[in-house]
Amino acid sequence: MPERDKPGPNRSKVLIAITDDSTQGISMLRVDPTTRRLKTTSTISSTVTPDGFTSHLNTTVNLSTANTQYLLPASEQASRKTIILYNKSDTSVYYGGSAVTTSTGILLESGEKVAIDSKSGLYAVCGSANKDINVLEMK
Repeated sequence: MPERDKPGPNRSKVLIAITDDSTQGISMLRVDPTTRRLKTTSTISSTVTPDGFTSHLNTTVNLSTANTQYLLPASEQASRKTIILYNKSDTSVYYGGSAVTTSTGILLESGEKVAIDSKSGLYAVCGSANKDINVLEMK
């Protein structure tokens, strides 16, 4: 028997939902009584679809001179789709376009990571010398 909008035990209110499929009816939403989280059923398959990336390239870029813009990386991977930056230095660095400065760039604190869809032209700058950024390029 399909579930409908009906009171729960002790006449408590229930959550109901309807799908965007017009052939389906209204259903009760089941909630775990302990965690009060929505119960779901899922199937985990061993077949994983590819992420669309065919090549990955790791590089470390040393920002050797303070307040100088460095291309990330110095030799960019052709046809890159995405770049991940990891600030492995002990101080903040900033990233942006070719004119990036510590005042205009986007802050990447020590230990932080960021993924950016960028084909080329991403630069970094730091107020201190000899700081490293790990770069992962994917296409």
